[in-house]
Amino acid sequence: MLYPKSTLSAAFYLVCLLIKTGEGTCGKPFFKPIIPSTEGNGNRILYGVEARKHSHPWQVFISIRVDDYRKRCGGSLIHWKDENASGLVLTAAHCVIDTTYFTEPTVWEQIAYFFSSLFKGTINGPVANTSDVHVYLGAHNIKTLDPSAIRVGVIAIATGEFNKINQVDDFALLKLEREIAYNEFIQGICLPDGKHDMPPAESPCLVTGWGLKEDEKPSSILQQLEVPIVDGQHVNEPLFDKNRMICSHGKAKGAVPTNGDSGGPLACLKNDTFVIYGVVSFSIVEDCSGRTNMTIFMKLSHYMKWIRETIARLES
Repeated sequence: MLYPKSTLSAAFYLVCLLIKTGEGTCGKPFFKPIIPSTEGNGNRILYGVEARKHSHPWQVFISIRVDDYRKRCGGSLIHWKDENASGLVLTAAHCVIDTTYFTEPTVWEQIAYFFSSLFKGTINGPVANTSDVHVYLGAHNIKTLDPSAIRVGVIAIATGEFNKINQVDDFALLKLEREIAYNEFIQGICLPDGKHDMPPAESPCLVTGWGLKEDEKPSSILQQLEVPIVDGQHVNEPLFDKNRMICSHGKAKGAVPTNGDSGGPLACLKNDTFVIYGVVSFSIVEDCSGRTNMTIFMKLSHYMKWIRETIARLES
């Protein structure tokens, strides 16, 4: 049987990549992503572009059933051990917690929360049933899935503290029903090394997802946007916590991650390897460092201790 040249090239690349050191490989996509700032057209791309197919192999699509509707979010397959497989997905807590009941808390609710948290520890909003959460890996067009795409169930969900009163720790880890072996379409993204909590100043950073487009309709094809990072010292926004968050600004009105992009990665290129530095949490319309169109990411380095402890608990 004869195989296409592209298939043989991909297979050869993967064999070399996966056995080169005997260790797991992360953040090195076989299909190279578009990086506008390094290709001379960064100033002409304002609202993001269609991602090159399978160039973000850690990107996952998450479908969550909440009551009578389905919520769409992004997430990342994370590389957390030296194996070429992973069964853990990082996303935002508000993706898997039912926020429909989140109303402005009364004074009495805040007092009750304060005393309850003293004795009960972490208090979360209602977390989705694992049977209502499905994760898609290796997908590009979520309406017409390629043979490379797989749907995987979730068997455990862990979130940071996130409720109607405290919405600071917008993090969640999903344990998949099985570990997924890496291939040219699916690969985990590297976690920060713990020495640097922000991406290097010269690093291009990309945000990806299937969120709303300019026409306010959700995209069926994976989109990407290169975002500049704002120095946290210069962010003028009451909701922003520089210790827990990273801020980026759009280059034009609407040039920000949108509804449906939540939970997706802030993936930055460091030493020819993509590292996840943040998770899409929320957007600010104005008054962040004096600019408009700001996106706030949960800063991964701040939560690495929680992530390690949670992984150990999920894997035990």
